[in-house]
Amino acid sequence: GLVFMLGGVSTRWKQTIAYHLTGGSFHAKTVRDFIIEIIKACEAISLKIDVVVTDMGGGNQGLWKLFGIVVGKHSKPKTSCPHPCDKTRKLHFMADVPHLFKNLRNHLTKDHKICVPEEVVK
Repeated sequence: GLVFMLGGVSTRWKQTIAYHLTGGSFHAKTVRDFIIEIIKACEAISLKIDVVVTDMGGGNQGLWKLFGIVVGKHSKPKTSCPHPCDKTRKLHFMADVPHLFKNLRNHLTKDHKICVPEEVVK
């Protein structure tokens, strides 16, 4: 299933606003359209949406691609797209922290190399 939540950045609050029972998978285009609808409804009541956070499952990777988000070991990361309500702002995408730690753990336990560009570690 999919759960859609809103949460504060500068204050601590969160609210579940929708859920969909999906079975084993979902269509990324349908979810993208629903996310845009949620963002527009929130922005219409002056609730600013700046970031979309998802896990790193295959369906969400497809969702990121539909928004033009690019991440991978052989590409330059692109983690934002034009905001659907205000083209002067960006809508950022990030993976949730537990999945980031899980990926890091899996890399380290499998002796995979982690390459960080020199300009990042300077």
